[in-house]
Amino acid sequence: MPRPGQNTRWWIAPAIATAIVGVSSIFGQPAVRDALNGRPVTGVHLVLPPGYVVLSPLNRIFDLICLLSVPQHVALLISVVLLFALWRALRRSPLLQSLRNEALAGSALVVIIVVIYGFAIAGPRPMAAIRVDDGDIVRVDFHSHTNVSGDARRTFSPTRNREWHRAAGYDVSYVTDHRRFRGARAAVAANPAHAGDGFIALMGFEGRIRGVDVVVPGMTAADSSMIGIKQRLHLDTLTSGREPVVIAAIPVRNIERIDTIAGIDSAYVRAVEIVDGAPRGLLQEQREGARIREIARQHRLLLVAGSNSHGWGRTAVAWNLVRVPGWRLLSADSLGAVLEDALRARDSARIQVIERLRPFAETNPTLLLGTLPVGLWQMLTTLTPTERIAWIAWAWVLVLAKRSRRYLVISSRISQ
Repeated sequence: MPRPGQNTRWWIAPAIATAIVGVSSIFGQPAVRDALNGRPVTGVHLVLPPGYVVLSPLNRIFDLICLLSVPQHVALLISVVLLFALWRALRRSPLLQSLRNEALAGSALVVIIVVIYGFAIAGPRPMAAIRVDDGDIVRVDFHSHTNVSGDARRTFSPTRNREWHRAAGYDVSYVTDHRRFRGARAAVAANPAHAGDGFIALMGFEGRIRGVDVVVPGMTAADSSMIGIKQRLHLDTLTSGREPVVIAAIPVRNIERIDTIAGIDSAYVRAVEIVDGAPRGLLQEQREGARIREIARQHRLLLVAGSNSHGWGRTAVAWNLVRVPGWRLLSADSLGAVLEDALRARDSARIQVIERLRPFAETNPTLLLGTLPVGLWQMLTTLTPTERIAWIAWAWVLVLAKRSRRYLVISSRISQ
């Protein structure tokens, strides 16, 4: 009969975890970077609310899941299954007992994966945000949705769209629903008198031009005559009197269609997304990022980002930083006009795209297998000092809790 205290090696696992978390700090790197050149940026910081830090191991895993493209999700799951199979293969037990145990263990793994993915995609949790040191910088999302869009989460109301963006560190978001302006109108109705008094939502629309999904910031319900069958846009001067400004969105089936519409003056295309927060958008950046940059260079298009948020996940992938001196004193409409003018003028000096650090493996199957180790390494090297304390604390707390439970069970058996 085993006795309490018999296992003297219980401390090895938390000690190893402590060492890994500590050593990874030597290789620390920023959690955000310039999306156009991949370099670190100054004056921009990822900030984490206390609730995020306390449960950092879980929140970091949830964020990693939301930062992956479709093939990377597949590679991640394959890696997890292979590691699980290896671990189980190293355990020795009689055949019949082994079959039963492996069936139970495999079922438990499936349940754990489903729960983790489900919570990452739909669960409530704190969000990582960005902070900028320069007070003249506006943090903007040019592409987002509400539940008015047919493919958005049903509970992602205009109010929740505002809350999602505010929690992610945005100052402004354009609500660009597919079908109607009702969601944008409701979001805009909650705007404060001045941009500096709170979060600002702006009107916009997403439609199609020659097979390309495009975002039109500043388009309102009064311009709905421009929307044809199946949401195809026939653009003309907006009712505001301003020339429309169009952002070509990704993903798109044929990237060359962006090249086509960018060459048509009547399309008013002034920018193209280089980062799109949807998993298929992240995949297109990985596969065809070089071609997107080439099209942008040929047609003098700005490279921008869009969250393309439909209410799934609590992770912002990228932010547009736009320099607008004195923006806090402007009304929502005035700020929108300034932002749209920056796009219209293709003023790349005023717009910077910041993205979360994430595994950026090519879609080559061999390189994709690095998704798990690269993701884990990036996770560890971008931890803040307070997160490292939380990680180490959880490593010891979980082992000590398990050891205490085992001690109580053994003591109970001995007393019997």
